[in-house]
Amino acid sequence: MGGGWILAVIVVGLIVAALWAFSKGSPIGVSARSGPGNKSAQAGAGEVAQLRKNLRVKALGNDALVDRLVQAERNRMPGASEAAWYKAAIESWERDNR
Repeated sequence: MGGGWILAVIVVGLIVAALWAFSKGSPIGVSARSGPGNKSAQAGAGEVAQLRKNLRVKALGNDALVDRLVQAERNRMPGASEAAWYKAAIESWERDNR
């Protein structure tokens, strides 16, 4: 009779853990968070910095314009990555300034 309670507690614990992991957007045991040791996150930050620099040169150093262009892409594609917003802003700038 005592073993049934233990099994029930284990099952409930697994369900809670699965729901928690699902709410974080990653399967159990796989971390989707980027930390200082995550090289792909560091590479992504470097890519974003390069893209911002590229867009800033096109905008003649006008940071306010760069921010507006990126914000427009962020509004247009809310689920995209930061790098994707910068790439789209660069494409938009190039298309509009041919």
